[in-house]
Amino acid sequence: SKGHALVLDQTTGALYRYEPKTEAAALTPFLTLPATEGGWMRIILLDENNALAISKNDIVQVNLKEKKSAPLSIEPKSEVADVAIWNKRLYRLAASGQIFRHDRSEEGYAKGVPWLKTASVRDAKAIAIDSAIYLLLADGGVKKFLSGREQTFSLPPLDEPLASASRIRTFPEAEVVAILDPGTGRIVFANSSGKLLVQYESHDLLVSASDFAFDAENKTIYALSHK
Repeated sequence: SKGHALVLDQTTGALYRYEPKTEAAALTPFLTLPATEGGWMRIILLDENNALAISKNDIVQVNLKEKKSAPLSIEPKSEVADVAIWNKRLYRLAASGQIFRHDRSEEGYAKGVPWLKTASVRDAKAIAIDSAIYLLLADGGVKKFLSGREQTFSLPPLDEPLASASRIRTFPEAEVVAILDPGTGRIVFANSSGKLLVQYESHDLLVSASDFAFDAENKTIYALSHK
């Protein structure tokens, strides 16, 4: 957003700004989130002034302009595996494998409505959305859903199977789905039909990566690595 990215220290809750064009990162956080059980999972930018910080038990709205944070009351309460934003709606993947869709409200987000029209996907660990929803499974597989129903989708066999895939992202402007696999130090790109496009490998950096972003215009990957 305006040339900068947000970086969240999952352990301490410290938030930093990173400038990709200058490769400059602030050495001190501009805000530190309150402690949460198990640590923070990720930060999602909503617009220029707002973001959501996610943990398994808490969702906090962050006002970037005023450098303040406030907890959101999200119903029904359930342990969170991952979340995604699409068309201003919050899609919450519960640890139970159900997806809850929350409309925006004056207070934050309305009570969630179960989105899946099929059985819950109990081994789902991460979610990504373009016009469809993609769920990353514990074994590295991916399921695709449209209007709550599963669609035909599968990745082709890889020369080296995914070992511990942890994040899935969609980049609608490039019409790609990407999966981060720290276990093999790779990011795998496929199209929306599951056709393999390219794999990027870096054992030095990606084996310790916890998240990533893709700048489609400049064909650049940014990975958050603990190394």
